[in-house]
Amino acid sequence: MEQESKEILRNKKRLENLYREHSVYDTARILKVGINTVGRWLDRHKIERYGKPMLLGRGGVKRRELRFISKGYWYIKKPEWNKEKREHRVVVEEFLGRKLTKEETVHHIDGDKLNNKIENLHILNNAEHRKIEHELKQIGYILFKMGIIKFVDGHYVLDKEFQKLNKEEDNQNGKDIQKR
Repeated sequence: MEQESKEILRNKKRLENLYREHSVYDTARILKVGINTVGRWLDRHKIERYGKPMLLGRGGVKRRELRFISKGYWYIKKPEWNKEKREHRVVVEEFLGRKLTKEETVHHIDGDKLNNKIENLHILNNAEHRKIEHELKQIGYILFKMGIIKFVDGHYVLDKEFQKLNKEEDNQNGKDIQKR
């Protein structure tokens, strides 16, 4: 853990100011520590853990709500609801201006269940969702057969040579953009 992160965690006022602007998850990411570490320090300092005012919906209306991670998804609980809801469904419903049906599934395009930006969400029916998840799995196998993905110590990883080529290409693209 970096020295500055330690100082922020130990200083109630600094931690409270950071947490007031960010979720536990984002605070942990900023400090480069685990979310449990942030939670323990919030509890130790007796900092109230009631979620953040978040910008959701049209017009950037701020609302007070509890936001937490469970089963890999962000959940939201508001006083006016009788149960918590998955945030990605709430984001899509507010964007569309209607409730989603039980047959509608929200797909995270980049595979990150915590990325609930509207441009990362796509509505499908259950059959369509199963189909694209299967397609993605098949593409993974193709990449494995091409040698772009390797199976190492029980995990799939990008091949080191491909990663190196990809970084070189990114660097070249950055130079090309700077020249323009």
